[in-house]
Amino acid sequence: MQSLDPTSNLYKEAQDRFKEYEKLWMESQKDLNSLVEKSIQDLQDKYANSIDNIFTQLELKWTKGLHLDTVEDEWDKINDLADMYLDKINGMY
Repeated sequence: MQSLDPTSNLYKEAQDRFKEYEKLWMESQKDLNSLVEKSIQDLQDKYANSIDNIFTQLELKWTKGLHLDTVEDEWDKINDLADMYLDKINGMY
């Protein structure tokens, strides 16, 4: 078997090609990693959107179409009216 002389043109050409292929390989790996990361991010976003949608639908069912903020405001009004009523009753005695 013939060995390559490190000073020969053939050896230098082989090294250059190897470096070129290595660079292409590294770029391909980088592109693949980016694609995988983007795919994972897309899946996480879809998952988060699904969870948000589930909770929104659940909130609308529990509040009969209102949002929890509206229900909380109504509850606060009810409590304020109850407090005013009790203050009036207690003031009478």
